[in-house]
Amino acid sequence: LLPLLLPAAVRASAPCDVAAVAVPALHPACQCANQLFEGMGYSRASGGWEPQTAFWGTANTLTALVDLMSATGNQTMFKDVIDDFSRARPADTIKTAKFFDDAGWYTLLYLDAFELYGTEHFLEQARVILDHTYSAAFDSHCGGGLWWSEDKNYKNAITNALAIDAAVRVHRGLARLRSDSNSKNSS
Repeated sequence: LLPLLLPAAVRASAPCDVAAVAVPALHPACQCANQLFEGMGYSRASGGWEPQTAFWGTANTLTALVDLMSATGNQTMFKDVIDDFSRARPADTIKTAKFFDDAGWYTLLYLDAFELYGTEHFLEQARVILDHTYSAAFDSHCGGGLWWSEDKNYKNAITNALAIDAAVRVHRGLARLRSDSNSKNSS
């Protein structure tokens, strides 16, 4: 199921051949995820991510895991991975990303996790990253919008589209929390 939920470019670079992954103690879905991580730049030899995919590759891979849990209705399959990751790389760490689109992918990851679990922590992580991105990257140059990186030499559609999507979803998430809080207070 995991390969069907991923973009074609990712599937082509990391085919999900569970038999090819030599990690015998893992559930087949975890083996497939392990192979996907390696296809996105994870090095088991060094235990880290290659610099070019360190941020966006991780965020997109984890988003695929959240999407898999949502699509299958199995909210526990990779929940520990998502929880551990959000503790290991909190919003304050992600705010140090040089490329604002990388921060955008994390914002969407945390929003997907919030929408799946309803955990306020994930919404707060997304809000902190989004607030930082707008304060650090937005200006009126070229009619407005977000810069792609701290170098402020290029504005692109991806960075801006991620931020627009995230802003709408953060707003909806905050409204959901207020509504849930009002419902609890009136009962």
